[in-house]
Amino acid sequence: MLFLNKEWSNDKVFQIAIDAIQQQNKTTFLLEKISDIDTFEDLRAYQEKTGNNLLNYRAD
Repeated sequence: MLFLNKEWSNDKVFQIAIDAIQQQNKTTFLLEKISDIDTFEDLRAYQEKTGNNLLNYRAD
């Protein structure tokens, strides 16, 4: 399992996940790296920085 029994919240999580995917001969596509959003304040800071208002997002 890709995310089972992994240590989270450290600077190696990303590389560990990429390595595990490659070991399974799977392909990856990396999106733009953005700030981690854990709190409402993080969300507000992201919105102010990017102008992207995620609070008004609606999935139809």
